[in-house]
Amino acid sequence: PDLRVAGEHFRRRVPDVDARIPDRRALGRRKRPSGAVGKFERIGGLQVAVGGLDILRRGGNAIDAGVAVGLALNVVHAHECNFLGVAPTIMYLADRREVVTIDGLGVWPQAASVDYFQQHHQGKLPAGILRALTPGAADAWFTALRQYGTMRFADVAAAAMSLADHGFPTYRYLAAEIKNSPETYTRWPASAAIFLPQGRPPRVGEIFYQKD
Repeated sequence: PDLRVAGEHFRRRVPDVDARIPDRRALGRRKRPSGAVGKFERIGGLQVAVGGLDILRRGGNAIDAGVAVGLALNVVHAHECNFLGVAPTIMYLADRREVVTIDGLGVWPQAASVDYFQQHHQGKLPAGILRALTPGAADAWFTALRQYGTMRFADVAAAAMSLADHGFPTYRYLAAEIKNSPETYTRWPASAAIFLPQGRPPRVGEIFYQKD
């Protein structure tokens, strides 16, 4: 697969880190976060990028690396995407000159009908398991590796698992999202244990863990 496509995919998925490649003519004009705040914003994204690069160095192809980066982003951007979400995927296979897609979208169980929600929940989707889809992102990762990758899931998931277990410095967008949406992260005790580990939102620079 064409590595340039994987590179473009990475640029789109990681908008807030210094790994983003701007127009070279604008490099001298671009204002970037300075000091500790800028450093912490870049660290998480760089760790994600290094995880994908490591896969390539170990002989994996662009699909292997793309899945590794996607999984790592699920950890570093846990407030925006996750392994149980969705991951529509477009890939260009250079050796076949072919564009392939994986819808990466989950589905509801057959019993979760419009009539059911109208009868039991006033036509609304209640918070919790009843509004959840089957894990479309997980299915997309597995499908991509099985059909187009060369490495095992355990291999490409290693970087994400390390980031979750050993943590990474909280960057300002993550800290602000948690602080500004308290109802999201206090609704369930399991969520609060991760996103409010000391009973409060994490501060910029504090190590953010997802050990479960």
